[in-house]
Amino acid sequence: MTVHEFSLDRIAADPEKGAEQMQRLFGADADEAALRQAQHFIAINDVDRACFWLEVRALLREMELRGRMDTVH
Repeated sequence: MTVHEFSLDRIAADPEKGAEQMQRLFGADADEAALRQAQHFIAINDVDRACFWLEVRALLREMELRGRMDTVH
């Protein structure tokens, strides 16, 4: 399944759970998909949804960093 085949409206309303769902569904593409969603909502001036997707993206990056740190130690 690609990012384009999945409706991102199905992502949980909680940013943390949304980040987990995005990671499971899209893997490495999750960060880019969250950024595209944020950019879309910024373009249409929907600040609340843009903030949600930026928070999801931040959580995805945090998860990635934690994963990298676990492999180093």
